[in-house]
Amino acid sequence: MTDTETDTARPRAPEPEAAGEATAATAATASPGEMLREAREARGISVADLAEASKLPQATIMALECDDFEILKEPVYVRGYYRKCALTLETDVDAVVGAYERKARPAAPALPDKIPVVAGGGVSFVRRLLQLLLILVVIGLFAMVGWWLLQTPVTDGTATGDP
Repeated sequence: MTDTETDTARPRAPEPEAAGEATAATAATASPGEMLREAREARGISVADLAEASKLPQATIMALECDDFEILKEPVYVRGYYRKCALTLETDVDAVVGAYERKARPAAPALPDKIPVVAGGGVSFVRRLLQLLLILVVIGLFAMVGWWLLQTPVTDGTATGDP
């Protein structure tokens, strides 16, 4: 072979079995928005046509295709939007919804190595002192009211019957 023959040699088309594996690998790494956009474009449908067929606003379709989950908010609705669009486009619903769940699933928060424990049950000294002071004030008020109620009126001597 000469240098010109190697430069112009065309790569062979992948065999059908390898093409199916490549498509499955692409579907596993593709975002749900890319999958939706590719399915829509493969059928020659505009965003407006898809919006009309799926009864969703165009802004929602564009946000789905851009994987803009902040605009769409609630995951249960987003999952339904992807499902509805995939059904309308007659594409693999499970692949699109699965791609959404892989992309949108928040990472689980890391657990701390040690859980901090507060000594003394978490109630501060100042709070206990204020509770004690409040109890003493309430007891003092009851004592004063009791003392006032038990006082007998002082008489001036005219009520005893002396002339």
